[in-house]
Amino acid sequence: MDNIISVQYPEVALVKQKLHKSATPDVPDTVLESLKSLPLEDRIKPGQTVAVSIQSYSSPKEMKEALELLTSMGFSVEVKP
Repeated sequence: MDNIISVQYPEVALVKQKLHKSATPDVPDTVLESLKSLPLEDRIKPGQTVAVSIQSYSSPKEMKEALELLTSMGFSVEVKP
């Protein structure tokens, strides 16, 4: 028991974090505007396949509108997890 070493621990503080809400008021419209701003027609021709990834946090409304937009542009759409 002569080999006991005294250890000094640092002080500990409780920290709380508040996350800010999204600054985007209308996410579906923002997603659609972002898609519309891309030069997709320059890179993808009607009839070609476009893969769309759906995440667990994706809103069904956002995805439906995005898929409808891509389909209306003449693209064949494949949904991937």
